[in-house]
This record gives sequence, structure tokens and C-alpha cells, in this order.
Amino acid sequence: MKSGSHDRNCRLVVESPQPVVQITVIDSRWRTCGSSIGRMEVSLSPGLYKVEARLGRDLWSKHVELLEPSQKVIVPPIRMKSAVPIMNGTRSHETHLDLLQSAIAIPTRKFGEGSRIFIMSRNWSELGTRDYEAPKFRLERWRGEVLLESSIQTASDPSGDAAEAISVRVNPSTYVVSFESPIGWISQAVHVRRHWESQVFILRDFSALEMGKEGETARRIPTTSVAQAMVAKNDELNAEDYELLEVAQTAIADNKVALGREVLDRIALGKYSDPLLGVLAAHILLIAKYSRESNAQELLPFRQEEFELILRNTANLLGTRHPDIIALRAESEEWPLENEVVTSPPLFVRSWRLLMERSHSGLPGLLPARLWSRVRGSMNAVPYFSWTRADSPFSRQRRVGEKKLVKVVKRAGAMSQTDTTVGGYASADNSGRSLEASLTKQPTVEDLAAYARIGRSGIQQLLSTADTVPELKARLARRAYLPSSVSDKLFDDAELEAVVKRRDK
Repeated sequence: MKSGSHDRNCRLVVESPQPVVQITVIDSRWRTCGSSIGRMEVSLSPGLYKVEARLGRDLWSKHVELLEPSQKVIVPPIRMKSAVPIMNGTRSHETHLDLLQSAIAIPTRKFGEGSRIFIMSRNWSELGTRDYEAPKFRLERWRGEVLLESSIQTASDPSGDAAEAISVRVNPSTYVVSFESPIGWISQAVHVRRHWESQVFILRDFSALEMGKEGETARRIPTTSVAQAMVAKNDELNAEDYELLEVAQTAIADNKVALGREVLDRIALGKYSDPLLGVLAAHILLIAKYSRESNAQELLPFRQEEFELILRNTANLLGTRHPDIIALRAESEEWPLENEVVTSPPLFVRSWRLLMERSHSGLPGLLPARLWSRVRGSMNAVPYFSWTRADSPFSRQRRVGEKKLVKVVKRAGAMSQTDTTVGGYASADNSGRSLEASLTKQPTVEDLAAYARIGRSGIQQLLSTADTVPELKARLARRAYLPSSVSDKLFDDAELEAVVKRRDK
């Protein structure tokens, strides 16, 4: 090559057959030269570059020596992991794709009119095995009436990894889908709109291996994942729609804004095919709003007017009473919450957290205690809000923890108090322990720190910065993941006041 050939720029074109793939070009000094989705064209000086293509958490990369006036890089299809059996997915068998198409077409059971629910439950392993049946599932109305169980099925995979699928007609309402997992039965809400079909995909993945002790055979440890989608009745979502859903779910699960403006725009516009994408787009904007990443506003600037528009348009699709819409209104300036009461759980964990926080900020009745009692075994798994049954070990552990926290508050207020305070504590304590033991063997700060899963210094800061009883109650409730309606019943104001007075001494 002639020496003067390095003086001119070269044209680099990168193309992907998947329109939502994020493409980034990085130079030899690890500087980003440009980014786009689906296709990218950039003018660069001759040299060595790295092309990265990302779809959700899956990454493809290639080093390119840019010498010719024009070079083109074709990104191969990126296979992503999804609970939905999508084309080119890493967790998809052809038999599962066939089952999806055949079972989704014709509803086989009728429990109402106007809407549909489709449920698919399946296993996945690299080789395909018949050693395990598909995860059991159950569909019930929100008030508790069981409509069907997985023993009632329309089809199953005739070979390889087991799969079951069923489509049913229902009235527009709130339903609960429960499914088996390694930790027991897990439940999620399904909010069904008229003229729409709600889809639930349950995947039990046997690809992970747990290595045994030396000389032992490794055994497979199943992991369970779930995806929900909505599609207009008599319509269908394609592979690109499901890929977009997976990208959006991954973004809010990872609490990242790296997907950028173009991908967000596709997610937001995708709500007219799947309204749940509108909820996800709004949450992604809120992640950008509160992100502490130094380049967050550069990657995805938060604009309140954009959030308001997405919220309003999504509400037109899902309805103004949808729990996730009510939750997002907690961040709205044009459509603030007033005296709303949420009677069923939202779809996403982030929505539940917004509702929880708002219940401690002027709307104590937003999350009623009766709703909490139904979902008190809630889990922190993202992105979907889920809960275990009341008789599960997880739910029992929550109840034990709540009782322990109440005792800790009593002890914190009782120690080093006057006779009046001690007397009040003694009459309230039904543990059967002597008063002397209660006052001398209670490491209150350590107990509370253990329950709240934060350090001793964190608890001390919590107690030292709460100047009033309501403020202390709200801080305790937030740490214990309790709505205001529950904390009001759980904590006694007199005991909290004793904690504040003890701190002031």
C-alpha cells in the first residue's frame, strides 16, 4: 500500500439480519467510534477496530482490519436465551416451535368470552430428554377459583424435552398463573384485556450443571424462567417481536440504560403490537432518570414529556385501572395519583416497588393490607412480580421475620427506659421471658441489622436520622419491604416513640 493511502478515510458498513441488534464499533484505544441498531455505516481512518453486536445479554464480536476504501461486515444471527421458543433461540427445539403454532391457533377450553389466555410450559436441555415432565401449572381467577391444571392439556411434545400448551377463552379480568419451580409453586398475575390474548411462557432449563465431589457424576440443576406477552386477538407476534420483548425485559432486570435511544424507540412503538412493551419502555426511562452511571444521560436522556406520552398511550391500551399503569403514575407530573387503591398485583417488580414507595409518601391506602396478605410471600426475582403460596417455606419465613422485627422494636424502646416505659413494654411482651432477661440480653441493633440485611452502621443511621415516629415507621417498613397499610398495623406508635426517645438520650 502506498504511503498516502492512510491519509483517506475508509467506509465501514455493519449489518445484522435482526433489526434490534445493537452495533458498536471500537477503535484500538477502546474509544467508541459509533453505535446504531440493525445497520451502521461509519467513516474511519485505516486501522484495527472491533465490531460488537449485542442482543439482550448475548454478545458477538469481531476484529476488523480496515484497509480498503469500503468494507462490509455481516453479523450472523445472534441466538438469545428466552422462555419463548423463538426461531434461532438458544432454548428452542423445532418440536416446541411446532407446538406453539398449533396450540395457539385454536382455543380448546372456554371459561368466558372476549379474551384469551395461552400458556406454554416446557423443558429444555441440549440433547433433549424424556426423563422429566414439563413444569406443572395452574390457572385460576384472582378470587381463587381454579379453572384448569396442566393435567388438562391439548398437546405435548412427542419426543425430546417435554412441553405442554393450551389456549382458553376467558372474560377480561385478572387471573393467576402458578407453576412449579425448584423452590415450590410460584404465582404471577395475568391481566387480560378485551380483544387481546395474554401469553405466558414457562421454561425449565436443564443446561446448568452442578459439579459433584471428586468421583461423583455431575447432576443437572434446573432453573425456571417466565415471559409474558400480549397480542391482539386473531393476530400473532413474530420472532422479532419476542426478541424485542426479551431485550426490554433484560434492560429492566439488569437496571441498565446501555440499550440507547434507538432501541428504546422501537420498544416504545412496539406497544401497539404488545402493550406490555409500553410499560417496559416507561420503566427503562425511569432507570435513566435515576441512574448513577456517569454516561446515563448521554446514552439515554430522560425527558419527562416523553415519559408522560408513553404512559398515556399505554394506558389507552391496558386501561387506567391496570396496576402497572397506576404504579407508573407515581412518577407522573401531568397525571398524579390521588386516592387510587390497587386491588391486584402488578406484572413487574419495578411497578410493585413504585407502589410500595408511594404508599409511604402520602397514600397509605394505595396498597391495602388484604392485597399484601395474598402476596406476602413476594420474591425479588426480576423482572416479573411473583409470590409463593401462603403455606410455602418462603412465606412462613416472611411471617417469622415480621414477628421478629416487631420484637426488636419493642426491645429497642424498652432498654434503658424509665419505669413507666419498662412497664408498658412488659405488658406488651407475650414471649414468656422474664423482664430482666428482656432488658439485658437483647442486642437490638444487631437483631434489626440481621433482619433488614444491612450493616450495624446502616441501622444506627436509620435510627439516628428518623426524627419522628411516622418517619421511623416508614424507614422500618421500607427496610422490611412492607406497604404502609401493613406497617401501621404491625408497629405500635408508642413503642416507636420509645425508640426515638431512647436515641435522644
